[in-house]
Amino acid sequence: MYREIARRIRSARSVYVLTGAGISAPSSIPTFRGKGGLWTEMDAQGTDPTITLTKRMFDIDPTVLWNWLIDFRAVVEKTRPNAAHYAILRLQEHCKRIGKEFTLVTQNIDNFHPQLIKESPLLRPNKKFREGENEFGFTEGVLEIHGNEDYIRCSDECNLKLFNYPKGLRKDEVPKCPKCGAPMRPHVLLFDEIYRQDLYALDTAYSKAAGSDCMLVVGSELATNLPSMLVYGHIQAERFLVEVNTKRVIEEEMENVKNVDESCEVSLPKLVEEVINPKV
Repeated sequence: MYREIARRIRSARSVYVLTGAGISAPSSIPTFRGKGGLWTEMDAQGTDPTITLTKRMFDIDPTVLWNWLIDFRAVVEKTRPNAAHYAILRLQEHCKRIGKEFTLVTQNIDNFHPQLIKESPLLRPNKKFREGENEFGFTEGVLEIHGNEDYIRCSDECNLKLFNYPKGLRKDEVPKCPKCGAPMRPHVLLFDEIYRQDLYALDTAYSKAAGSDCMLVVGSELATNLPSMLVYGHIQAERFLVEVNTKRVIEEEMENVKNVDESCEVSLPKLVEEVINPKV
């Protein structure tokens, strides 16, 4: 199976990778839905995340979102990228070397993909932007369609510039915008917000998907509309797609759709090795 999938990736003109919470699960970051998921646990405690983690609730009481993020960051700070993240980085570097178009899109806010790209001598951006500059907080080489928990911005959008997450922030504290004094908010997409280009690369994610002839979907439940539309648009166009997920989400039985149900931290390193160094 890996050999055939690897052959299709090698022959592709443009590779598109979409990652969801499942890729970070082996790093001990809980997924959001399903058993033990962050949203599932909130529901069990009588807290509906689709109500509490919204811009509407933030405008009423910003400490609700900030306190949730402090708890989430406490989990992430104890973790590291796993073998699946490194395998995607290796594939991205390989495509760069051979001149193959490669697009990485992630639903995750844990900063793992940007972290590895910045550490890569081949992929790290040449220019460094300072906090508050227009490009600061956006990493070339990955489209973070749900934002990134390492950055914050003005909730009133007096500007869209990103700033670093404040060090030493305590629960029930809310940082203020240095320009207008409004509450700062985490740079993450909330449940009642829509995807947009300026903050979440909506148009770029669509256009790159439309131009790709090979898509890898890793650890996504496709529960939000943009990832779902990207994937099923690719399938309807009858282009090659591989789902890497321990629990299959894409049920279409088509020649161009392949499913790998082995853990991504096990399967992706094997697959990428076969892409780069095919066995004769």
